[in-house]
Amino acid sequence: MRALRLLLLLLLPLLLLPAPARAQETYYLDNTLVDCASSYDPDTRMCSGGAAKSWDTWDEACDDLGAGDTLYVRGGTTYTDTTACLLNADFGSSYDDAAHVLGFPGDTRPVWQPSTISTHVIQVGNSAATEWLILEGFNVDAENQGSAEKFAVFLYDATNIKVSDLYLEDGQFGNLGCGASVGSDFWFTGNELVNAGRDVEEGSAEHGIYCGRPNVTIEYNEVRLSSSYGIHSYSPTAGNTDGQIIRFNTSHDNSQERFGGDIILAGCEVGCAVYGNVLYNSDACIANNAAFRSVDVVYYNNTCSGAAGNGINIEDTTPIIRNNISVNNAGTDLKTDLATSPTINTNLCDAGCDVTGAAPTFVDAMAGNFRLAMSSNGIDDGATLGTPYDVDADGTPRTGLWDIGAYEFDGGAPVPHVPSRGIQFWIRRAN
Repeated sequence: MRALRLLLLLLLPLLLLPAPARAQETYYLDNTLVDCASSYDPDTRMCSGGAAKSWDTWDEACDDLGAGDTLYVRGGTTYTDTTACLLNADFGSSYDDAAHVLGFPGDTRPVWQPSTISTHVIQVGNSAATEWLILEGFNVDAENQGSAEKFAVFLYDATNIKVSDLYLEDGQFGNLGCGASVGSDFWFTGNELVNAGRDVEEGSAEHGIYCGRPNVTIEYNEVRLSSSYGIHSYSPTAGNTDGQIIRFNTSHDNSQERFGGDIILAGCEVGCAVYGNVLYNSDACIANNAAFRSVDVVYYNNTCSGAAGNGINIEDTTPIIRNNISVNNAGTDLKTDLATSPTINTNLCDAGCDVTGAAPTFVDAMAGNFRLAMSSNGIDDGATLGTPYDVDADGTPRTGLWDIGAYEFDGGAPVPHVPSRGIQFWIRRAN
């Protein structure tokens, strides 16, 4: 008996040890062959000679994704799967060990164009709280989405989700969206979002990005040809959009089928900023709603041009509006008559702003290059605003006397942004 007790005492610490962590896996989605259980070779794309697992459909691959796993999506082919990708798990504890779904480096970008689908194509957190996930480097074409109010990518009960370098097009209700009452801490960066909300009945509102949740950073995206708004960060519930940062985006040629614009932000009570964006050729560049006012939002160094209505229309409480360019608009360049106690200075407009003189000269506005040309009005005319506003979208530091608008003049004529994927040229549809 004494020997048994001694043995139990020796074994007890081992019994109390936590279970070993699940090993992180790397596996593949490749529809050029059937499922491969354990011998996929990424070099040959054959189910022999390797040691990895591969799936041939999105839903199977997404179901298998676990904490810290990497799923490489192979390119050079179009996936036509008709079952949504569902991602529901605690996938990590930081972006360093998050699960990762990404296009395989060196392949032609993979394209998922479901032959028919009536749901959101990729759904995150639809049945369980989900966090620490990265989606990166592939295309989703939702042209055959057969139901209204669905998105190409949609985030439900999710936190700490990064969506990066995706090309999303033709989502029925939008291309990238999130839930209205759950989810937070999203990072949307470097995506291209095209033609959201086509062929939906009048009265709906379809947007490139539609996310009225807190702590969302929306940066370096290009959004174009949306039926309504390019970036719709809006909630009727006060505080739902707290902490939203909308910066360094290019949004243009939106409001194709009904009223909208490039950016709307509503429902923010603390910590929101809209800065460094280039906005043009939509109904409005920035529009807000007095019924759902935001508070203390800063609007800095945005460039607005060619709006079919008012250029920048702010109806917030105590907004701070500085260093913006708003020109060539059909309506009022900078409209703030419904705002409460705004702070407005060092803005450059065709009329009604405090920086006077000639309109700014852009390098090539027709080609979408809204950098200031040499000797343009607006150079050295801005207010110094400090960090984090002291770089522009190109990473050019703002030092000395600041310039007005999204770009700091650096003495050269940088090449304008050109989309890396999808449509290179576009024609505005008649309303």
